[in-house]
Amino acid sequence: MHKFHYVIVVSDHNLAELRSCRYWHKKEALLSLSLIITQRMEKPATRLTHELRKLQLPLEMVELRGNTFKGETLENDISPWIENTLLPSLRALNDAPCVLNYTGGTKQLALALIMAHTWSHLHYQPYVEGQSLIEIMQPESGQYKFTEHIDLHQEELSPLEFANLYFDAVEQLPAPAEMLWLDPGQKPLYTERLTQETQRGTPWFFLIQCLENLFKGNAETHCAWPQDCSTPKLKALINRLLQDVTANPPLRHDTDGLHWNPRHPQAKSWKKWIAGQWFEQWVADYLLERLQLPHSMLVSNVKLGNEARNGADNRENSFLQALKLESNTQIAGQRESDIILAYNQRFLAVECKADIHKGQAVAQWEEQLSSWAKDHGKIQLMIATTPLARIHMGEQRFNAFVRRCLSVRVVLWVVGQNDEAALKYALGKLPVISG
Repeated sequence: MHKFHYVIVVSDHNLAELRSCRYWHKKEALLSLSLIITQRMEKPATRLTHELRKLQLPLEMVELRGNTFKGETLENDISPWIENTLLPSLRALNDAPCVLNYTGGTKQLALALIMAHTWSHLHYQPYVEGQSLIEIMQPESGQYKFTEHIDLHQEELSPLEFANLYFDAVEQLPAPAEMLWLDPGQKPLYTERLTQETQRGTPWFFLIQCLENLFKGNAETHCAWPQDCSTPKLKALINRLLQDVTANPPLRHDTDGLHWNPRHPQAKSWKKWIAGQWFEQWVADYLLERLQLPHSMLVSNVKLGNEARNGADNRENSFLQALKLESNTQIAGQRESDIILAYNQRFLAVECKADIHKGQAVAQWEEQLSSWAKDHGKIQLMIATTPLARIHMGEQRFNAFVRRCLSVRVVLWVVGQNDEAALKYALGKLPVISG
């Protein structure tokens, strides 16, 4: 294809447009880039422009907008804008080839744009999950005829690039202090926790009980060894958790039981780690392995937000804020944040909830879920939680919450209970497990 001026209709979802620009930029086919921006698309256009400028395109980028241009009605809106803004811009290009990408925009706007000018080609990408095929059409005998498909699947967007198209502020925060307790060799230990902490008589069950008591106050406290507990096994678990990582842990044990020092320099970070940060790390590791993802396609500890927060129509768009469910217990989820990943042209946001307070009302969960009920872009939302959280919620409340999640397209993943079903529902076909 010869070099051309590229005209793009900006929409709420500019994934296809960004991929297309990257593809043609690599082909050195672009002469200039023009963005058609209606009033409602000012914010998405700003975000798309920000990502396009990262490509360092050696060409002019033109923003075609209008003070009253809404792109909705033909007679009083679209036609005057085409006559006064679009056509003069195209005439200034001196009959050079111009290509229209009308993937975004309303049908009425797209049709008017197609009829307004003799484009050298038309580009359109229909939305098909898991695919990135752009249709190419060119004029022939007074109409546009399909000529070929171009597969853009190699133009992968990272999770952060995707987030930048939907959120005004995207920040990957530094690794939290509690990550010092991360030991890759301990992953089987926390896998063991997921099943044992709900089973009476196991070392993890007794340890969680002890920690609940130890974490209640701000002074140094002591907890005697639980009755009916295998003390050697519990001691071995504590040693694996702490003493194999640091020589001077905030939690110690002796013949009398467990001793917790909240004034220890590392006490705060270990408390956060054992309360919930471990679960986010476990989920991230599991997803990387199960989905066979490169590390660049999964990010954790990301802060997302949009500026508009006032008024009935300015809903909270940040799913990071939507499910910050604080627990009244000392051991339950105190610091859990989101995971965002890209897989097979799909994007998934995972909110990790290690536990929920036994007395917390399910209505609080449902109220926060309601903020996800409206359109949130081409992203699948998931809550990853534990069997312990399910038990603490109670089966009746849990079943009600499952129904509420389904009603707003949020996948609920109870780790160890519906792993494959949840991931397939969220992401489609999964990699085959070898062996």
